[in-house]
Amino acid sequence: MMVMILAFLAGSVPSLIVFFWLRNALNKQNAVYKKNCDRMLVSGLLTVLPVMFLSGSTAFILRFSGLKSAHPVLYAALYSFITLALSEELSKFYMFRRKLNRIEGDHSWIDLTVYSTIVGIGFGLFESLIYVLDSSPLLMLIRGISIPHGGYAAIAGYFYAMSIMENKRAYTVLGIFISFLIHGLYDFSLAEEIETVTGAAGFIAVTLAVLDLVIIIALIIFIRKNTSNAKYNDPLGKKDVI
Repeated sequence: MMVMILAFLAGSVPSLIVFFWLRNALNKQNAVYKKNCDRMLVSGLLTVLPVMFLSGSTAFILRFSGLKSAHPVLYAALYSFITLALSEELSKFYMFRRKLNRIEGDHSWIDLTVYSTIVGIGFGLFESLIYVLDSSPLLMLIRGISIPHGGYAAIAGYFYAMSIMENKRAYTVLGIFISFLIHGLYDFSLAEEIETVTGAAGFIAVTLAVLDLVIIIALIIFIRKNTSNAKYNDPLGKKDVI
């Protein structure tokens, strides 16, 4: 029991530190902003509901496709990229947009990036409850420090804000695609089937985990560097995000 508690703390504390920094350390004295951050975190926790529907549906189809025995590597690729990565990235973005339409105020480029990141953090926290059942504290610590779901969601939120600023929806698609691609590659590198094909699977997984951490660091640098930049702090307009 103690090992499980330590594993959960290792996987969740880094995410919570980033969440509270985003919520409280951005010179945001506005109570509405903080309330919005809290509501986005709850939306992240609830993201498990659409994920269960999408991943469950695709997993059911794959299970009865016969690919697992006939083409195990192809099965692992489809499971990693579709059942896991695509289902989760689409669900996080859906919950982010859904809540965005209901919260108060106008939102800046940084606000949208932060809100999306927090949804990812919320989902990651819930997912840690599942992974803690069969993961060691060390593995959970690696997962916790890299904060993968927060990083993937940060990319999607950043490009979504860009799409509003530039009035080009293609940026939204690009952000989701980049998140999906990194996420899918990471999950695929951890699949048992790929380990039988290449001995580099572990190296790829570690490299992508480091990339996840780099994304979070880049997010923090981006926010700190642009706290006074009107381009990233001026409201984009409520009508633009509906």
